[in-house]
Amino acid sequence: MGRTAIGFGRRRLIAGIATATAVGLAGCSGGDGGGGDGGDGEGDSGDGGGGDGGGDGDASGDGGATPTPTAEAGVTVPDLDPAGDVVGSEARSRVDEFLSDVDNYEGEIMDATGRDEVVVAVGAEGNGGNFAFEHPAIVVSSGTTVSWRWTGLGGQHNVVSRDPSDLDFDSGSSKISGDPYEHSFDSAGVGLYVCVPHVSLGMKGAVVVVSG
Repeated sequence: MGRTAIGFGRRRLIAGIATATAVGLAGCSGGDGGGGDGGDGEGDSGDGGGGDGGGDGDASGDGGATPTPTAEAGVTVPDLDPAGDVVGSEARSRVDEFLSDVDNYEGEIMDATGRDEVVVAVGAEGNGGNFAFEHPAIVVSSGTTVSWRWTGLGGQHNVVSRDPSDLDFDSGSSKISGDPYEHSFDSAGVGLYVCVPHVSLGMKGAVVVVSG
């Protein structure tokens, strides 16, 4: 009986030590795992924050990644499609010939027909600096008002028609900035115009007016 009791006692003692050891190891493992997980969690959180920051940076970067001089100067020009067959062959030939040395003119007259007003930027990027009109060639309906707006870039500019026998308009003295010059085109025709101070650089434009 004594020996059996002693046997049981030893087995219980060994079992207790094994259990304590297992609990201790589990506690250490849990602590390491908790610490590791916590560290990973912080790292992930940090990475996530960095990702969010990067996303914000990209968003703001996209907003200013492709700025145009007109955008920087607060002049918004319309996004127009090529005119296609809206412009007759004779008018198109005159425009192509006149704008043959304008580097931001790619042979496309932009369709602004059906609008009450259309904006053209004065001092847009082109011709080796801010020496361009944007868009350089547009077609509008009769009765449309064209508003030339100065970007404040490229020095002093003006808007002067080259062929007064056709469509005649003139913004007056050249200037760096100021109020827009607006002209309403009531009759059909072709208006070829220049910036007098920079005409030698290719700062020229065209307005084709078709019957509304």
